[in-house]
Amino acid sequence: MGVGRTAEILAWGDGLVLKLFYDGFPAGMAEEEARSTGSLGELGLPVPRVDGVIEEGGRPGIVFERIEGSSMLARLTAFPWPVTRLARVLADLQISVHGHRVQGLASLSDALERRIREAPGLSAEEKEGTLEALYRLPKDSIVCHGDFHPDNVLLSPQGPKIIDWTDVHQGHPSADVAKTVLLLRLGEPPEGTRGRWVLERLRQRFQRIYLRRYREVRSVSPEELVSWLLPVAAARLADGIPQEQKKLIGMVRAGLKDTQ
Repeated sequence: MGVGRTAEILAWGDGLVLKLFYDGFPAGMAEEEARSTGSLGELGLPVPRVDGVIEEGGRPGIVFERIEGSSMLARLTAFPWPVTRLARVLADLQISVHGHRVQGLASLSDALERRIREAPGLSAEEKEGTLEALYRLPKDSIVCHGDFHPDNVLLSPQGPKIIDWTDVHQGHPSADVAKTVLLLRLGEPPEGTRGRWVLERLRQRFQRIYLRRYREVRSVSPEELVSWLLPVAAARLADGIPQEQKKLIGMVRAGLKDTQ
């Protein structure tokens, strides 16, 4: 039913799906995501119901309720004209996530630090400069999705549902917003895409409306967002996505110049 960087989604019985992690991912990863998703559902957040953790073919997996409907990204790709409404929906969902302060989740700042140290393509000096910038940023204990973008929102007849809580942490909400902005910027249509310039204009508009709506409810200044984009972009390099590397390194180096 779908594939991602860490897992594939399979139909699994009546009204269920299986998120089956690829070989090499530990069972603890599935158990942690299932536990986090269940806990967030108890807080009232719109997440799929967890039906259990299993092993299939030696691979860990999570059984979720099946959400009927397409992802927000698929909806926008097929029919992009409601871009304003969907951008506001994305912001409102993230605002609802950031309305919860928790204890017991892993620290987002610690995760960023670890991933910056692992980031390929950066010199030791660039990593240290990025870490120094990270250490100056505020910490918090707000729920942060960690990978919040239109492909992780399912639009069902019962309302939108947020999926893929693999990277959930507690931290500063502006870091989570910066990650969303980064992912929206990285999601430009490939060269040669039919109607590329139209899609690019819609993507930019989507980002502007999303940020404007978020700022109507929660405070995040342009300066604060820029400050968080530096460590978030550096940490993204650790995902090892070749087509993003050049752009991310350029963003990190430009961000380091701004801090000097």
